[in-house]
Amino acid sequence: GGPMESIFNVDKALKRTMGDEELLKELITFTVEDMDKLLQDVRRATQSGEAQELKNAAHKLKGSAGTVGADRLFYAAFNLEQQAAEGQTSRWSESLKELEKQVECWLNHEQVLQLQSN
Repeated sequence: GGPMESIFNVDKALKRTMGDEELLKELITFTVEDMDKLLQDVRRATQSGEAQELKNAAHKLKGSAGTVGADRLFYAAFNLEQQAAEGQTSRWSESLKELEKQVECWLNHEQVLQLQSN
């Protein structure tokens, strides 16, 4: 995924909910609430150097990102998942920083903020 990937691909997200915006709001709200734990799990696995744990945690986060059309976040998680699978521990902390940045970008995206059910 290059720089062409969007932070929040609303069209992709709406495809997931078959155009149902209410459902999209629920999905985004749930994902926002879940994101902190998902990221904590990735962080913990990165710090403990547990490849299998990291692979699972990154995979979960990737799945959530994919569901809500968070393209850049999806690729950041995908990257980390691949590196965990290949046991490339040297690149984990750098990739984690990128992942954290993309989580922030998605969480603070204007449309994501608007779509959260209050």
